[in-house]
Order: sequence, then structure tokens, then C-alpha cells
Amino acid sequence: MTNEPLVHHRTIELTSRDGGDHLLMHGEIHDQRFRPDGEAWSMHRMLLDLEIALADTTITSARSTMHDYPHTECPSAESSVQALEGLSITRGFTRAARERIGGPLGCDHVSHLVSVVAPAAIQALGGLRSRRAAAGGETGPRDDGWWQRLRNTCHIWAHGGVGEQKVEIGWVPSGSYPAPPISELRQRR
Repeated sequence: MTNEPLVHHRTIELTSRDGGDHLLMHGEIHDQRFRPDGEAWSMHRMLLDLEIALADTTITSARSTMHDYPHTECPSAESSVQALEGLSITRGFTRAARERIGGPLGCDHVSHLVSVVAPAAIQALGGLRSRRAAAGGETGPRDDGWWQRLRNTCHIWAHGGVGEQKVEIGWVPSGSYPAPPISELRQRR
């Protein structure tokens, strides 16, 4: 399958930064199309910047910028993402975001980018809190119920599942992965 000519290539990139009392999320979606001669051209290149309050995981600022787009009128949808302000990135975010900016209310490509932000932001929040705890800053992730935001997001974090069991016996994310099996954690205890 690697020898066939390329037709389309999409990349999505998300980065998170420590903004003090906010998590700063930056996202980019980039679609390239390929001509029959193999030359690429940029069809969509759209950026998303969100500020997410650490205290309650709500979006306090949302901005979108379109650099490459197929129609002159596309950038008129840039301001639609401001409707995300006030939403929490926790459970139900994707549905609520779709209701505010999906379909004819915004841009499908930016909406898709928004849909992948929440899971990445949850990961970034965990990393930020662990990092601060390790540096002696704020309370560690174990103390603020961080893992409850992960409940029922996958089989590890099923209600009462192995993730919750690990937290209950004292496991805290350390940056060393994969995390040890629960049997090993119990033996260490």
C-alpha cells in the first residue's frame, strides 16, 4: 500500500503549554492534496488556540485562524469558535462543541480539530499537575481527583477498573510508562 500515488494527507498537531493558571492549547489541522504529478498543495491549514482554566477546566478564550482554505469566504467562520468560551472540556464537551460550532455554524475542519482537543487537554492537565507536584508546587494529581475525569473513557478507566484500583493503592503517574501491573503495585505496598 506504500507504492500507490498519494491523493490526500492530513496532519493534526496539538501542543500544550503551562500558562500559570491556564493550560494553553494550540492546534493545527493541515490537509494537503496531490496532483497527478505528485506535487502537493495545501487545501486547508487552520489553527486553534484555547486557554483552559486549571481551576475548573473551562475554556476562557478561543481563537481560530485560517491560513489556507478553498473559498475566499472561509475565514468568515473564524470567530465561530468563540462560542466555545465557557464550556468545560470534561465529559460531554464534544457534543456541546458540535452544537455550538458544528455544521453550518462554523467550519467542519476546525470542528474536527476541536473534537480532538479535549482528550489531549485532559492528558496535558495530568502531566502539568504531576510536573508541578514533582517540583513541590501544587497538590499532586492523586489529591485533586484527576483520575475521575478519566472514568469510563476506556477499559483501563472503567468504573471500578484497574486504573481506579491502582490509584486507590497509591499509584500516581510518574512519567514512567507503561505503569506497572496492579499485582506489582500491590506487592510494593
